[in-house]
Amino acid sequence: MISSPISGELARLRIASLHEAARHERLVRQAGHQAHVPAPRTHGRPRVTATLPEELLLLAVDHECKTSGGAARAALPYGLAGAVVAELLLREAAAVTDRGLLAVTGRLTGDGLLDDVLTRIHTSRRPRRVTGWVGALAGRSYNLRSRLSRRLATAGVLREEERRVLGVLPVRRYTVAEQSALAELRARLRAGLLGGDALNARTASLVGLVGACGLVDGLVACDERRAARSRAAAISDDDPVGTAVSAAIQEARADAVAGATAAVVASTIPTTS
Repeated sequence: MISSPISGELARLRIASLHEAARHERLVRQAGHQAHVPAPRTHGRPRVTATLPEELLLLAVDHECKTSGGAARAALPYGLAGAVVAELLLREAAAVTDRGLLAVTGRLTGDGLLDDVLTRIHTSRRPRRVTGWVGALAGRSYNLRSRLSRRLATAGVLREEERRVLGVLPVRRYTVAEQSALAELRARLRAGLLGGDALNARTASLVGLVGACGLVDGLVACDERRAARSRAAAISDDDPVGTAVSAAIQEARADAVAGATAAVVASTIPTTS
C-alpha cells in the first residue's frame, strides 16, 4: 500500500482549468456521487493531494490548540469517519445504493487507511447505510484520529509532543508544524464558506464536514459567522455524508445527555437498608 503523500503543498490542491472542472461535474452526474479528480501535474511531477480526513484533522488540531476543543473535539470522531466515507465516494471506490454503502469491486485507492476501511465495507456481512458506517468508523476499534495523526506527524505536517500530567502520566499531543499548508487550507475554506460561487465536490464535502463538526467559527470573522454557518449547513444538508455525520453527532450528544441524566437520577434515589 502507498501512504497518502502530504507535505508543504498539502492544501494547494486546485482544479487547474475549466476543462478539469467540467470533467469533474460530468463524472458527478454520471455516477450520481461526487467523484475524485486527480490534481494537475506541475513541472513533470504530480501535485501533492491531501485526503479529506487529513485536512479535517489539520483544522481540528489547529482549533484545539487555540481553544479547549469542547463540542468540536467530541464531534471529531464522527467527522473523521464521515470524511473517510466521503473520500471513498470521491474516488469512486464506494457508492451509495438502495442497499446502503457498498464497495466498488476491484477498486482500491492505494491509501492504506482508506483501503482498510474499503475492505471492511466489502467484507461486511450485512450492508449498512452511510449513517451506520459513520457510527461504526467513529468507534475506538478503528482509531482514525491516532492513525491520521501519526501519518501527518511523519509527513511533517503535525508536530508530536509528549508531556506528563501531574509529572507522572505521559500524554501525547499534536500541534501544527506546517503553517503555510494550514493557511492555504483555511483560505480555501473561507472562500468556500463566504463566496457565492459553486464549489467543486471536494471542497463542498470538506465545508459540510467542517460545519457538522462545529469548526466554522474559527475560519471566519465574528460578523461573518452567521452567513458561514448557514452556507455550511445548506451544503451539508444536500450531501448524504454530511447529513449522516450531523445525525451521528446529534445521536451521540443525546446519548450523553441521557446517560448523565440517568446518573443524576440514580444518585438521588435513597438506598434502603
